[in-house]
Amino acid sequence: MTSPLQVLHLEDNNIDAELIRETLAVHKVHCEITLTATREDFLQALINKRFDIILADFNLPSFDGFEALKLAKKYAPGIPFIFISGVLGEELAIETLKKGATDYVIKSRLERLAPAINRALKEREERVTRLKLERDLAELEQMISDLKSTYDELTKRVRGFLKIEIPELKYSIVDKFLADLSGYPISAWRQTPNFIAKIIHPDFQDYYLARIAEFRQGFVPKMLEYKIIKQDGEERWWLQFNIGAFDAQGRLTSVSAVIIDNTEDKENYLKYQNLFENALTGMFRTDVETGQIIEANSKMAELLGFDTVEELKSYPASFFYPHPEKRKKLIEKLKVNGYYEAEVIQIKRKDGSTIWIQESSRLYPDKGFIEGIFINITSQKLAEEALKRDHSVFQLVANAAVFANDIETFCKDIISGLTKIFQFDTGSFRLYDPETNLLVPCAATSIDPEAIKNLPIIPLTQEKHAGALVGRTKKPVFAPDISKHELIKDFVPLIKDYTVGANITWPIVNSKDELIAVLQLANQEPKEIQGEVKILFETISSMIASALERFQAEQALRDSEEKFRAYAEQSLIGVILLNNQGDLLFFNDEILRISGFEREEISHMKSREITAELFTEIDRERLRKQIRIVEEEGISQKEEYQIISKEGQKKWISLHLAPINFHDSQAISAIVLEITEQKRAQLTIERERQAFHIIASAALTSGDVFDLSRRVLTGLLDVLAFDFGIVRLFNQEKRQLEPAAYVIPAEISYEIQSIPVDDPKFFVNYVAKTKEAVYAPDINENQITIKFLDRLKVFNTKAVVCWPILNKESALLGIILIASTRPTEITEEDRFFFNIISNFFSLAVERRYSEDALRESQETFEKLINTSPLAIFHTDLQSGIRLVNKYALELLHVEKAEDLIGKEFQSFLIAPDQARLAQDIEILLKTGSFINYDYLMERSDKSVFPIELSASVILDNNQKPDSLLFIGNDVTVRKELERNLRNHFFEFEVMNKIISAGYRANNLNQFLDFVLDTVLNSLDFSGGLILLRSENNLFEINKSLGVSKQLVSLIQQALSSETFLTPLIKKGATIIIDDLQVLSPDTPLKNIEMLIGIPFFSKKEIIGALILLLNKARSISATDQQLLESIGKDIGTAIAKFQAEQLIKERQIDLQSIFNILEEIIFVIDHKSGLILEVNDIATRKLGYIKRQLQSMRFLDLLSKEYWADFQTFLAKAKPRTSGTFTFEIKTKGQETLMMNVTLYYQRYLSHEAIFAILRDA
Repeated sequence: MTSPLQVLHLEDNNIDAELIRETLAVHKVHCEITLTATREDFLQALINKRFDIILADFNLPSFDGFEALKLAKKYAPGIPFIFISGVLGEELAIETLKKGATDYVIKSRLERLAPAINRALKEREERVTRLKLERDLAELEQMISDLKSTYDELTKRVRGFLKIEIPELKYSIVDKFLADLSGYPISAWRQTPNFIAKIIHPDFQDYYLARIAEFRQGFVPKMLEYKIIKQDGEERWWLQFNIGAFDAQGRLTSVSAVIIDNTEDKENYLKYQNLFENALTGMFRTDVETGQIIEANSKMAELLGFDTVEELKSYPASFFYPHPEKRKKLIEKLKVNGYYEAEVIQIKRKDGSTIWIQESSRLYPDKGFIEGIFINITSQKLAEEALKRDHSVFQLVANAAVFANDIETFCKDIISGLTKIFQFDTGSFRLYDPETNLLVPCAATSIDPEAIKNLPIIPLTQEKHAGALVGRTKKPVFAPDISKHELIKDFVPLIKDYTVGANITWPIVNSKDELIAVLQLANQEPKEIQGEVKILFETISSMIASALERFQAEQALRDSEEKFRAYAEQSLIGVILLNNQGDLLFFNDEILRISGFEREEISHMKSREITAELFTEIDRERLRKQIRIVEEEGISQKEEYQIISKEGQKKWISLHLAPINFHDSQAISAIVLEITEQKRAQLTIERERQAFHIIASAALTSGDVFDLSRRVLTGLLDVLAFDFGIVRLFNQEKRQLEPAAYVIPAEISYEIQSIPVDDPKFFVNYVAKTKEAVYAPDINENQITIKFLDRLKVFNTKAVVCWPILNKESALLGIILIASTRPTEITEEDRFFFNIISNFFSLAVERRYSEDALRESQETFEKLINTSPLAIFHTDLQSGIRLVNKYALELLHVEKAEDLIGKEFQSFLIAPDQARLAQDIEILLKTGSFINYDYLMERSDKSVFPIELSASVILDNNQKPDSLLFIGNDVTVRKELERNLRNHFFEFEVMNKIISAGYRANNLNQFLDFVLDTVLNSLDFSGGLILLRSENNLFEINKSLGVSKQLVSLIQQALSSETFLTPLIKKGATIIIDDLQVLSPDTPLKNIEMLIGIPFFSKKEIIGALILLLNKARSISATDQQLLESIGKDIGTAIAKFQAEQLIKERQIDLQSIFNILEEIIFVIDHKSGLILEVNDIATRKLGYIKRQLQSMRFLDLLSKEYWADFQTFLAKAKPRTSGTFTFEIKTKGQETLMMNVTLYYQRYLSHEAIFAILRDA
């Protein structure tokens, strides 16, 4: 039985409605009538139900028939519409037909209604048939157009044509290009049915045969993608486009195929996808309103303590911010500015622990999400905090030593400061009395005042007291939890009712290892004590000892500061790939941070344009030479450069260039490491060393105060790179500042004259009056120098530093002014440096004024020599030692200066350097000085250390050489830093090679070949194997290189039972076996002495291992093992990625095949962005777009604007597995509109939350 006709009837008169129902029944019109009387009911019926015909009264109280017709055309286009009216004039009847009505019937002649309905339905059926034919014709024309476009595109690339006869699978037509593509002759193609199956890559054998089976079933996939192996063994990617030919019975008789080589595009896709997945920084995308994590990479999951990205995405972004108000401020900042960069914040990991990160993010308001990166800077942050803490301790000891009036005040300042800095509850300081063998309380803090008064004196022999124990042994005690410390867990505190949970007790000893005091800190609760604290106490204990013995606090301060400079070295790595034409092939975000460029800006620049922005002309020439060596000789190069970033910041970088093969062509990889902090530390150390050298040399060799001023001024200008300067000394009697020395352009030297100190127009008089230094990096922006611009511009001054020379009573001695002809940065270190110079210079100036001052300054000079952070040796012209300072004695481990006086200075160098120094002294006597020569010096205990020497010749009154002055600096720490940096770059070079291998790999097998070869060559191993877990969960040898058959057989046997490989393949532990002969006692292994096994992991499961072999055993350090395990981890990640890509690819192919079978139009739409992810073939045919065009569009772009709200409302309310049905007006490429019924489903598609849209004709 046929379904009843669905009729929508608009009529407000119930009698007329019943009459029409009876009329249809009488004429045997089998139908169901939906009766509506108002506009609202009529509209809801149109929206919610599908009708075959619409009947409508023309005159209604609420709205007229024309408006009803308009609504019907909008919401039910194509449905026949018949007016039924009591009175309808001829003109009005014609107007209804013009506006789109199908027919009209007068109520007095209802016998015409049934024929009118039948005629309308027949016309609609004919119209639908005609439209279908027209669409089919249009689709055919479009297909021809598409084929022509496809052909035109294919003719631009290497392609081949093939005709496959069905079902024999013989090739009746074989294009000559297929011989070029495959390397096999055409005869082989013609003679072998289904020849492609013979050359198909093993990984694609099943896939291709399954598609061929579909041919035999009559189904023709539009496109196939697979890999083949050419006759010469090369693997290539092919795309095969198919068109079927059918006989009159609809049976498939043949398939015409166009084959193109798609290898380059496929490799680009795989390589760049690999690069993103293995980024060095955490990358994410979150919803701006809900905070839901939309996407993230594996580095982000690892950073936040998650095993997988999927697990990470189940947490909202707000979970990771310990302080919600901070995230709110960042979101507000994004909404105002659109982005922010390098925000340093603290975030929470999955386990609740916190880390410091540097976050840069950008808001996409039209898409509703935020994209950003996380860089872990926890180690830098902890180092900064430790440096601040250490600086506080350092400052505490220095201030106490300088400002304390007596030893008790000093001890009290020290103990109260340490308890506060380290956040301990109590502290005590006991001085050791060697005569009575007692520890006598000197100071205590944070204890009840009565308890302080009664703090007991402790005999050094007393048992069960931490202070006495440490005093006897001179070994410190660090007890975070006393109850777990073996030495002092049973000790009872001497203070009544006081419980000690944590304790630090430290002996203070002098340079002769004699006990001076014992310092104690205590806490009532157990307390974490970091390992760096012990190093810090070692440093400050020597300073405290020096202060207690009345040694100069300044020397202790400088010694301690030297020990902390290594804390400043922190950096990240930038990576650039560029071809021989200077095009950027790849760069990471660290390059953007270092250079200051925006990504969009740098993407369109050549390398020469970038270097022109950042490098000086001299450095650009150095860089060009470095690149030429890499390109022409294939040798890696490493250089250091100073650049100026786009924001104007000066930065130091270490640039490591190496040749790589990229896309089968030569390219250059550049690893960029920012070393600004290390370089600043080195330059600061070097500058301070030079400053002390200037003062020491000038004080020793100058003839008078004018000579002294000249030497100091010229030295300062050289060290600080200023252009000119002047030293003026204050004449008290004349009240004038008189020039003592100056370096100034000759054309304005007439300006150098004595200045009345009370004349306000001179800038130096302001400094003389206020006795405060002025630091003006730019005189136009300093509130003081701006008052003296006219005077300063006479000397073409742009930057100036001027500070007063004061004696110890703060009386004015003179002024030093240095200036630059360009704005010049002046740092806090510069100001500290200026203060040191002025202090020592004032002492030297005072000594020169009178004989009394000269005698008094002799003691100060000796203090300068003895408190210098450099070793000073004064010798005769034959290098016989006349005078040494205390630091020189400490450096050589000698107690008395008398033990060195008279000995040859060069005898303390190693033998080869003694001869070299003798030659250098000959040159020294001719040139007058040398600076920063490296030697190896030997101590009294025969230990050797590196020293950097500078030397100058001291002249007598007749300007004849009288003696030699050597100034030495122990550079052990700096050399160690340089070695560490070199080792660090070796690791970078190994990882760079592995990255290069990853770029070249087309598949997993090729990747493993590259990696095995790279690791063996880079790390100097004699052979190696790669094991992989198979589908049956057994381990098999996948790759081997440089391994004997005997050892391969031994390892194969070991994989099948409990053997030496069990810890590696079952427990995931690194194994190191340095005696392989015990593994094969019957048949000794030849030329192999050591085996190392490193596991591969994916999601905490062991998926394989790397076995490395050595023909000669060697020491494997913890650092070596850590590097190997890092390589293993990266290899495991890459293997898992290759396997996941294969699975995703297969799923994509299967889904696409299913989509293409369906007759309905299918769209897969990203839920968040609305972008079209996937379409089937019928969608491209009906809408006139090619697939790539659709995948770059939003689904909204296909809808007429009046339907946008309905679609967006569904998106906003949609939840998993919800659906909705709508009628939308769809726009074709030719701007035609199609009314279509659209069913929307919310469903996950691969890695996306997606909306499936199924479109059918309305």
